[in-house]
Amino acid sequence: MENKNYKTPVYQRNSFNTYYNKNKDKEEWKQKRREAQKKWYEANKEKVLLKKKEKRQEKIIIKESEEKIDIESEELS
Repeated sequence: MENKNYKTPVYQRNSFNTYYNKNKDKEEWKQKRREAQKKWYEANKEKVLLKKKEKRQEKIIIKESEEKIDIESEELS
């Protein structure tokens, strides 16, 4: 396991984790997470859409190459 250099002391991280784990299921915290996710998505919307587009294109390319291989193998048979 790697040793990480954290900017915060161990006791501070542990106390936050304890506090977060106790409160993470409360409605107030869920709402904060939803708002943070919306904010992040709005800030990175172009990146997200570009990644989705790239993934779709990769799937199409893979599918087309598989179809070509299938056709070539049928012709050889």
